[in-house]
Amino acid sequence: AGPEVLWTVPVGAGFGGPAVSEGKVYLLDRDEKVGDKLRVFDLATGKELWSFAYDAPGGFMFAGSRTTPTVDGERVYISGPLGDLYCISTKTQKPVWHKNIWKDFGGGDLPRWAVVQHPLVYGELLIVAPQTPQAGVVAYDKLTGEMKWKSAPLSGNAGYVSPSVIKIGGEEHVVQ
Repeated sequence: AGPEVLWTVPVGAGFGGPAVSEGKVYLLDRDEKVGDKLRVFDLATGKELWSFAYDAPGGFMFAGSRTTPTVDGERVYISGPLGDLYCISTKTQKPVWHKNIWKDFGGGDLPRWAVVQHPLVYGELLIVAPQTPQAGVVAYDKLTGEMKWKSAPLSGNAGYVSPSVIKIGGEEHVVQ
């Protein structure tokens, strides 16, 4: 019969997933007519505790959200399909900082599937992959949103990527 279902909540269509941290479930939901909405639920009950929404209307080849939020202590990072990158305080439920990784680095027409990736926290950095004509990978100060470095543009078209860190020959490298 499978495991017992403890709770369910209605969510929009999508391909993202939940992040679970300290008894809370974080989910980036999407309404194509309105925009993106970070929803935070109690892990034990499924009760929605709070949410943060922003305007990002538009449809794509496949409907819905595409990413999983990244939780790091008192901050949660979300990356929306139009390139909106937010750092949101879990204490105030308000944005700490906001960037648009597509527009800020010269992205033209969005890929038909939109911007698809999960932000990576690495030490004091938040790493994302704009994959635009001006930047392949970008690292921000995770607390302030100040850009710390960016790589050269990547060759080829933007794709589904989420940066990761691996160790090769004793050195850590960002890969995607």
